[in-house]
Amino acid sequence: MNVWTDYKNHISNTWGIKTIDSSKEFKEIAAEHNLLICTGCSAQKKDDGGYYKPSELYLGSKNINFYRMMISNKHEFGTLSDLHGLCLEDELYTDYDVHPSQLTDDDFKKLGEGIREKMDKKGYNAVLYYNPSPIMGSPYFKMLSHLGLPVYYFTKLDITAKKIRLF
Repeated sequence: MNVWTDYKNHISNTWGIKTIDSSKEFKEIAAEHNLLICTGCSAQKKDDGGYYKPSELYLGSKNINFYRMMISNKHEFGTLSDLHGLCLEDELYTDYDVHPSQLTDDDFKKLGEGIREKMDKKGYNAVLYYNPSPIMGSPYFKMLSHLGLPVYYFTKLDITAKKIRLF
């Protein structure tokens, strides 16, 4: 049997990351932690040599949808990078070309430790990681497993939406 068929158990057993599926779970986690919501970087980047916030640099459709949802719901967020570890919106970056297949186990560990240091400085104590594809998220699960903090995973952006009553 393919391990990704039961991806929730695979992610939990391999990396210690819990998958959440509902806005109720999201709200509970957000109430319990100072949560940083993240997604992974994308191969598609703005490549004109300029420096950009992550939401302007990473041009993959997953990233664009993620950034729109985070900004419209006023969530703090970050982007996981195969080169930089954690990219936050108050930082500027330029194009680079590092694929997760180029990273060693030691690289993943160092990136995870760097993410933890940056999170500690900003006061975050848990990560909620978004990727619609569990298979494509696996390099980031590996990176996040080195944080020593609670990590949660989700595949549906709508669980982070804040409901607004019009009447």
